[in-house]
Amino acid sequence: MSGTVFGVPQAPITGVEHVVTNDPPRRTTTGAIAALALSGGSGVPLGGTINVTPATAPLVITGNSAVPDSFPQATLLELVSANGQNARISLDAFGGGAGTGGSALFAGRVAQGTPAAPTAVLADQQIILITALGYGATGYTSAGKATFALKAAEQWTDSAQGTYQTWSVTATGSTTLAEAMRLQNSGILSIGATAASGTSKLQVTGGISSDNIATSGYVSESTGNALTAAGSSRTDALALTNQINNITTAAASTGVILPSSVAIGTIVTIFNAGANAIKVYGAGSDTIDGVAGATGVPLTNAKRCIYIAVATATWISAQLGVVSA
Repeated sequence: MSGTVFGVPQAPITGVEHVVTNDPPRRTTTGAIAALALSGGSGVPLGGTINVTPATAPLVITGNSAVPDSFPQATLLELVSANGQNARISLDAFGGGAGTGGSALFAGRVAQGTPAAPTAVLADQQIILITALGYGATGYTSAGKATFALKAAEQWTDSAQGTYQTWSVTATGSTTLAEAMRLQNSGILSIGATAASGTSKLQVTGGISSDNIATSGYVSESTGNALTAAGSSRTDALALTNQINNITTAAASTGVILPSSVAIGTIVTIFNAGANAIKVYGAGSDTIDGVAGATGVPLTNAKRCIYIAVATATWISAQLGVVSA
């Protein structure tokens, strides 16, 4: 380590304890422990500056006999553990009470502009980024392959400082980082999508699999109301996109198509409140009660039916009958 502390040039020191304090200002070395301690002592602020060159000559604290020959872009501080040991950062804090301080605090702050003339954080700007890099076959990755980011949801002012969080991962066999989950500024958790729809606090795109789901309220399903059956064959029939579908307009020979590539166990309900019977088609190679999807099965007007995906590309139906009376 080298630099300037209290205006006094510091010569490089390797493999020794280096204590910098202003109670009174001094530098000590023992050779017993490789450590750097900075202390204000008796509540007196510690001043001084350590100047480093990012990436090419960062400040390195090591417990190893060797250090990497290169550093990630913009590295200011590099910590290297002994082989087989965790490279751990510990923060200790004492005193304080519930919600009044005394915590081990990690804080990051950003601004546009310069240190001498900072300006407002921009919408979608990363405020804090935790990223994972690793060594491949020939070198370290240059960009993170798993990240957790805290971002600004808007351009900040003194009265508007919205934020959101993102979790991104890289799929097996790939090198492309992709967002997997987002905690919106509204408190909505979106999985599989970057935008929220409606006000439900958990929104999943791509389906949910669970051994058991219990609720003390109601379970809402996607619903299409006042739908119009269309076409005269599967080619031009209405493609359904909801679990509950209320067909209120049904001209003769029109039809609808069940959704494609759904998870096994998916249930779609169709209400035919139109004036005529309609055809219900399966997508692609799907079958309904053993009938080819392109042929379809009838659903009489004023009748209701559920369609259950019991296997890949295989639907069975169960008619519910007429309206309650």
